[in-house]
Amino acid sequence: MLELVEILQGISCLVYVVICFILGIKISLKYLRYRQRDLLLVGITWMGLAFPWIPDTINLFLILLFQATLSNAVYFIIVLATLPVPLFCWLIAFTDFRFKKDQKIILLVYLIIAIAFEIAFFILLFQNVRLIGRFLGPFQPEYMLFIQLYLFAIIAVFFITGVLFFIQSMTSESRQVKLRGKLILVAFFLFTTGAIFEVIVPFIPIFVVITR
Repeated sequence: MLELVEILQGISCLVYVVICFILGIKISLKYLRYRQRDLLLVGITWMGLAFPWIPDTINLFLILLFQATLSNAVYFIIVLATLPVPLFCWLIAFTDFRFKKDQKIILLVYLIIAIAFEIAFFILLFQNVRLIGRFLGPFQPEYMLFIQLYLFAIIAVFFITGVLFFIQSMTSESRQVKLRGKLILVAFFLFTTGAIFEVIVPFIPIFVVITR
């Protein structure tokens, strides 16, 4: 049976995932009206920010209904192997807005790093899943140093580019662009805060809702 703190953790994950998907779909659908690809890319990014918490949402239902959980390998694949996709979409949108001249180089460098990580990740995963991490509880993974460094790099890129996007958007005369910048800043700040706590903070009840 789940403890109260674990139920709160699972419910918090569910709420976060639902909000991200609702906002992501809403933003993406605006592409059909305005035909601006950055709307589609930002929408995909919003939905992608939910993926690290999707396994916890699934586990909540599996535990409550069947007293089972996702395997560690499946959990890690959903959380880690999918992260490069929303970041790639975001970098396209970001470099459309800033650093357009260097867009191809930035995206190429990122793709090389992302592919290298994916290869290393799956090699380690199939060799021994504990090389990726272990679980302190049904919703609390503890990642190995290699994965922690990778996650910190992802977090840093999201946060730094989000701040730069926000600063640039505030100079625009378009209210829509300014609003988009504010939404991006809020989204990336929440993602950054939650992800950092997820990686470095132990399983302490007071942090459960904060990290979600």
